[in-house]
Amino acid sequence: MALGIGNRFIWILARERKSFSTMKTIVSIKDVVNEIDALSEEHSAFLNRRTGELLTLSTEELSAAEEDDGIDDYPEWQQDMIIKAKRVISSDDYLPLPGKFDIHEYHIMEDFCCSVEDDKIRGELLDKIRGRGAFRRFKDALHIIGIEDEWYRFRQGELEKIALEVINSNVQPVADYRAGKETALKFLVGQVMKATKGRANAQAVSEVLKRKLAEGS
Repeated sequence: MALGIGNRFIWILARERKSFSTMKTIVSIKDVVNEIDALSEEHSAFLNRRTGELLTLSTEELSAAEEDDGIDDYPEWQQDMIIKAKRVISSDDYLPLPGKFDIHEYHIMEDFCCSVEDDKIRGELLDKIRGRGAFRRFKDALHIIGIEDEWYRFRQGELEKIALEVINSNVQPVADYRAGKETALKFLVGQVMKATKGRANAQAVSEVLKRKLAEGS
């Protein structure tokens, strides 16, 4: 059974022990999880490891903070956020928090690693997904070991699980599709895309849904 976002966040913290060893204050896991859960794709969250401050910034504010141009053209409230963004970028005190998609992807990677039968390879892969840069190290390891195809098949299987969840929780749209209403399929595709934060390929999602819907006819 998949872990909830709170437990999954704690799982990630376990791989960031070094980053949190410098924490000077107690941080509520519930507050952190709520911050992550409220994120959209246009926002990133940061935790000040010294003060425990949680800060959410938009992509626009972070981009403006990285540029040398003035911020006078921005509204006053956003100028304040850009100043904070500059502080985040220039300081080592702020730890970027994982987004909901990152947590989901970590979960899939961990499950794949644990599914590998070879003890040595399984241990090597699990080691690669610890700490920062996990995604890059994991993908590099897949290429070196030569099991990229196995990984892609595994991820496809996870996509099919999400598709099944969407089918099972949307009885009426499924009935409409089977009755010949093609627009219902677009709705179901949208639900899967929403569940994957838009990271899945829409055409692949459509094909998976069609296959699963045909199997259940």
